[in-house]
Amino acid sequence: FSLKSELNEISLPFRGNAGSMAAISLAETSTSDDVNTQTQGNSLTTTTDSSTISNGDGNYSSQYDTKQIYDMEDKFELNYKRLRDDLKKINYEQVDKEEKLLIKQMSDIEIQLQKHLPQTSAIDARSREVKTTFELTNAEFERARNAAKRARQAFEKIKKERYDRFNALYEHVSTCIDDIYKSLTNSQAAVACLTAEDAEEPYRGGITYNCVAPGKRFQAMENLSGGEKTVAAICLLFALRSFKPAPFFLLDEVDAALDNTNIGKVADFIREQSASEFQCIVISLKEQFYSRADALVGIYPEPGDCITSHCLTLDLNQFDERENIANTRG
Repeated sequence: FSLKSELNEISLPFRGNAGSMAAISLAETSTSDDVNTQTQGNSLTTTTDSSTISNGDGNYSSQYDTKQIYDMEDKFELNYKRLRDDLKKINYEQVDKEEKLLIKQMSDIEIQLQKHLPQTSAIDARSREVKTTFELTNAEFERARNAAKRARQAFEKIKKERYDRFNALYEHVSTCIDDIYKSLTNSQAAVACLTAEDAEEPYRGGITYNCVAPGKRFQAMENLSGGEKTVAAICLLFALRSFKPAPFFLLDEVDAALDNTNIGKVADFIREQSASEFQCIVISLKEQFYSRADALVGIYPEPGDCITSHCLTLDLNQFDERENIANTRG
């Protein structure tokens, strides 16, 4: 069925005319002088300034002004006799009473809801306060995070610099200490080495220093003799100095624990190094050691009202045969 047929089948309780949509006449609508008429088949279209009516195929598309609508409503009167019996017996007083009761109940419910609902103004104020606190906290968090990031970067930079510096020294000393020990002991059979307990970060653990004296088996450093420990210490000192040279050395009785053989070796090594590398001041009480020096400075006391100290100097470079220095004293 078409839309037209469906609309015409609707039965309305109108008086006078048959209760059908077809009974509603639109012919009484006013038209102006400006009427455009177009005929297409059985369809007639009339266009006015205030309305548009399409007849013939049941399609209605109308625009009416308010007066026209009111005029059309006045022509129709509802016929309530066609209603069902139960709808005809409605007690309007009871309906009004029930309506008022429902309105009152709705009002009471609204009042109760208002009591239980939080105050909007308080919520807004609290929301603004929380938002402000959140923004401040978030800004502080960002500052703290950026500060932590910068601190971490600075720490990593210092850590890398520490590793590079320590490792440069460690690698240099580890490489040259064995050669220095061999020169100091005047033996290719001597061995000196450094071992890091933590290879990845050697500065975090200990550094083990071991020396094997010529003709001796391996022993821990604490088991070496006093002279062997002294030679090992002097070797380490010169190895460190080779990395970052000092202008001069001051050695205080390093020959105290040395035997005659090692005294000569240490004295010759120091003299050889001081000839081109650095200057060395050695305090010694052993003639076999200081007789190999370039110059001597002697300190002696002079008795009197109070004891005073005096010094004597002697240039040993003027003597060709150093082994006879002891015989030429005085």
